[in-house]
Amino acid sequence: MKLSRLALLSVFALASAPSWAESVVTVYSIDGLHDGDNSWYQVQFDAFTKATGITVRYVEGGGGVVVERLAKERTNPQADVLVTAPPFIQRAAAEKLLANFNTDAASAIPDANNLYSPLVKNYLSFIYNSKLLKTAPASWQDLLDGKFKNKLQYSTPGQAADGTAVMLQAFHSFGQ
Repeated sequence: MKLSRLALLSVFALASAPSWAESVVTVYSIDGLHDGDNSWYQVQFDAFTKATGITVRYVEGGGGVVVERLAKERTNPQADVLVTAPPFIQRAAAEKLLANFNTDAASAIPDANNLYSPLVKNYLSFIYNSKLLKTAPASWQDLLDGKFKNKLQYSTPGQAADGTAVMLQAFHSFGQ
């Protein structure tokens, strides 16, 4: 395991020296990325702990929830690392919740800056059950059909990054 892979996770670092002094690093993360012992996160956390002796404390919530928690903890930061998604990472940067952090690993990542570096690109997709629906909706307008009332589901905008992305894309698609 190369530490450079771990550095990618660390590019979201926040100023919180007390956690490092206690040999614990606290990661605030968007939910849905850590699903147990065999998850990518757990493999990285275990390798990081093995290489450094520093334990990882993991806290998860919706993309907006973890940034809101940072804002509430502004005068007493508890997190060392933040993993979230647009538009919440931009909000954290605009509200000066992130500390400057430079790493050689970030230079290989497109759109990286001294506050955060993107790790992945997310793409909006829809899933439907072809056994229940013969023809998939082909547009946002199709989703407004009454037959879909109370049958569509997505994450809560403002709390979850993917729910916010769906809402913003719908607004954009309808010209708002």
